[in-house]
Order: sequence, then structure tokens, then C-alpha cells
Amino acid sequence: MSAQSPVSSGASSIDSGEAFFEWTVPSILLSTFLRQVGFEGNGLVKIDIEGAESAITEDIRKVGEYPQTAVHLSLHPPLWGNKDGTASAILNMTRQFKVFDVQGSPLSRETLQSMMLTDERNPSWGTAWGNFFEVVLESKA
Repeated sequence: MSAQSPVSSGASSIDSGEAFFEWTVPSILLSTFLRQVGFEGNGLVKIDIEGAESAITEDIRKVGEYPQTAVHLSLHPPLWGNKDGTASAILNMTRQFKVFDVQGSPLSRETLQSMMLTDERNPSWGTAWGNFFEVVLESKA
């Protein structure tokens, strides 16, 4: 959806009721894509889907089944409609992984939960735009 122009290259998290332009695009599951390209592990998967993280937690969990694979995951808690439910789904999914901050320091599930659920508008780990941050998930396989 876009509130500005049909040629905008930026992502939008606006409600469809506010959109001037709307497109339907074909998509596939992440696990299907990895299978189609012959991914067998020993790699990095970067995921940044602007607040829709809850829609693919099961697929991210499946990535954890690949050997020596890391997921660089962008999280956008201010955009989550159900913040508690999304945080819970992400925490459940991370059981499949070792979790790190982007500097490579281990991140406990309790700390990750606190980061996702904070009410701080601009926490120290977030970006200039708010509580948007990234974590690295390393498969245990």
C-alpha cells in the first residue's frame, strides 16, 4: 500500500483504509523459497518485513533446522497490532536458536522480551525512529 505515489519504492505500514494505491503481489513461504533455491544451510538469511514478523515465525523456526545457519532479523514492535502476542510468538520461535544482539553479544530471552515490550519511545537499542532493532539468530542444528 502507498499513501504517496504508485511508483514509491518505500515500504508502508499504513492501514489499507488510508492507502491511495494498493497492489496484490504473489508470494511464497520462506521455507518454500529456500527449498526451491536448494538452500541446505551454512548461510545467512536476512529478514526485514516491516512489522509483519508474526506472520512468518513458523517459517523462521524452520530455518533453525538448517545446519550452521544464521538469521539476521529486524524487529519492529511499534508496528505490531498485538504486541504481547507477537512478542510471545517470536520468543517461542527463538527456542530453535542461540540469540545475539547485532554486536555479537548473547541475548537472553528475558532481555529480548523486555526489549520488544518496552514502552520507551526511543530506547538505547532502537533506531532514531523508535524501538526498531535487529537480532541475530544462530541455528542450534
